[in-house]
This record gives sequence, C-alpha cells and structure tokens, in this order.
Amino acid sequence: MSSIVVNTVESDTYRDDLSRAAASLAEGALVVFPTETVYGIAASVSHPQAMKRLREIKDRTDRRPLTIHLPSRAAAAAYVDRELPFARRFSRKVWPGPLTLLCAVDRPESTRIAAELSPDALDEVFHEGLVGLRCPDHPIAEQILREAAIPIVASSESKGRL
Repeated sequence: MSSIVVNTVESDTYRDDLSRAAASLAEGALVVFPTETVYGIAASVSHPQAMKRLREIKDRTDRRPLTIHLPSRAAAAAYVDRELPFARRFSRKVWPGPLTLLCAVDRPESTRIAAELSPDALDEVFHEGLVGLRCPDHPIAEQILREAAIPIVASSESKGRL
C-alpha cells in the first residue's frame, strides 16, 4: 500500500483526505495522525495484519494491548462491562485531552464492543482485566476516529521504525 501525505495547513480539501484516511484504517492500513501532544500511529483492531505491522514498527513484540483511541467520551461505554462512576466523572473533566484512562473490565466478552470483534481482536484490546482508553483533543484525530467508526488503537512511543 502506498503512502499518502496530507498537509492540513495548506490544503483546502483536507476533510476529504481525512475521510480517505478513515477509510484506509477500515481497510487495514496504518495511519499517522496528530493528537494534542504527539503523532500516533493507528491501526484497526479488526485487521490482524495491521496490528502485526504496528507492533513491528513500534518494536512491541509482547502482547500488551495498545491504547484504544476514541472519537468521543460517549464511545468509552462500549469498552467497559459495568458502570465505572469514577472513570465517567474523571473523563468528563479531562476528555477530550492528553490522558489515557486504564479501566478495569472483569468480562471483556460482555462488553458491547465484543460483539464486533473476533476473540483475537478482543485480546488485542483487553489485557489482564484492563483496557486503556484515550479521547484525543485534536479535530483531525476526532474526525478520523469518528469516520472510521471501528476500534482503533494507536501508539506514540518513539521506538521503532517506519
């Protein structure tokens, strides 16, 4: 798959390009997008090859899950299996923003997102009873995540190569 670079400062058609980035994620491509603090490399959890490539790039050979990036605070409800009052209150104060919430999930298979994911993809999202959730405060990230409308993970660690 070829690389596409979108310059959102100089382009007056960048919204179409962002829609194309969202579609590319849905098709299994990796996408680099800005958040309020760093650029993240994103992949669809539903595409094993995309997840494998992301782990290779980031030199993450372990099976620890990457952080789920959300288009809105409301999207977090699909990833938890019970009411988490502290997380709900905390997310209202800090999201969107540069904070990852680690939420305890006793039964990942009972979450709403489980119905959309294969068992392997579910393992990519949840690890040892936890899921990491982040809602970036950046309009480009929000549009890509909203339009992709699928579970997206991203990593911003500086290790690895492109």
